Amino acid sequence: MIVKAGKEFLRAFNRLDNSEAYLVAKTLKKLKESDLPIGKQLRGPLSKCCSIRTGNGGRLRIVYSYHGRTAELIALGERAQGEVY
Repeated sequence: MIVKAGKEFLRAFNRLDNSEAYLVAKTLKKLKESDLPIGKQLRGPLSKCCSIRTGNGGRLRIVYSYHGRTAELIALGERAQGEVY
């Protein structure tokens, strides 16, 4: 899968400490190697998006949309009170 990162995702990624950045990079590698979307399909207005848990203890979420073989990374962060979604 081709993976493209949006500005908000990159901003959040650059704020991570090294250990979490490493774990997020590993998850993104799995996404690139996959032929199909991975993670949880979201509902409602974000029904065309997926969410992947990552980071220390799965506290972070990567939210991305996909179109064919292209994934666009939308957001990265904690799901506290629905902020990431």
